[in-house]
Amino acid sequence: MAERFRRKAVNIPDDNIHKGHRERLKRRFRMGGIKGFDDHNIIELLLFWAIPLRDTNPLAHKLVSKFCSLNGVLDAPVEALEQVEGIGESAATFLSLVGKVASVYASRMPGLMIDRRYDYSRTGADSGGIRKELEREQVFVMYYDHRMECIGEMMIHAGNINGASFLHRRLAESISLYGAEYVVVARNHPEGIQIASGDDLDTHKLLKEFLSGIRTGLIEHYVIAPTGYSGIEHRLKQKELEEEQKRAEAEAKTKKQQEAEKQ
Repeated sequence: MAERFRRKAVNIPDDNIHKGHRERLKRRFRMGGIKGFDDHNIIELLLFWAIPLRDTNPLAHKLVSKFCSLNGVLDAPVEALEQVEGIGESAATFLSLVGKVASVYASRMPGLMIDRRYDYSRTGADSGGIRKELEREQVFVMYYDHRMECIGEMMIHAGNINGASFLHRRLAESISLYGAEYVVVARNHPEGIQIASGDDLDTHKLLKEFLSGIRTGLIEHYVIAPTGYSGIEHRLKQKELEEEQKRAEAEAKTKKQQEAEKQ
């Protein structure tokens, strides 16, 4: 009898164990809205409706760890969400749906028109979704189709970067998930300025070579800082134009001198 009672006690549904926590989180939202919620709290709250009989807090932390932010989770493809242990088809579909609904809602706000085509200034000013106040490096990627229209966004890394191969692997996986033909990569200098360093230029060269190898075009590689942004591709092209202009001016000057000498 005692053994039977112990077995029954152990098999109490998770919903009963965590009911108090769920009710507190729901009450907190009803009383004060979403302000003050961390990203994992918001995802945990959403998962209450997708996974009614389990503790969703560990799952929320797993999702933020993999996709780096609330935006990264809600923008992630269903297939990528399903790769997180504990997230099934229904939960993945629900989270993806929330992200898509939020995008539609934002696009229909009065006076707000969202253009998904690439634009250097607009994309750079938006900083690719990077939160400038965070004191850690982040790598954010925007994915584009053959029409140069954005089809998705994802934070693929947050924190110290240990080698280019790690980032390249994450980038290749995410490109495959979206079926993208072009990408925009944005990374931040939390304590620096937006001017690309020598290391940034080396990273950019390796990035272009890697993307070329998997037949994906690099539209721009932004460096984001609290003071602003700059595009490495944009700057390199400007530098090429400046050098071409200098060569043309030098050639014109030489030609003029030669003509003057003939006279």
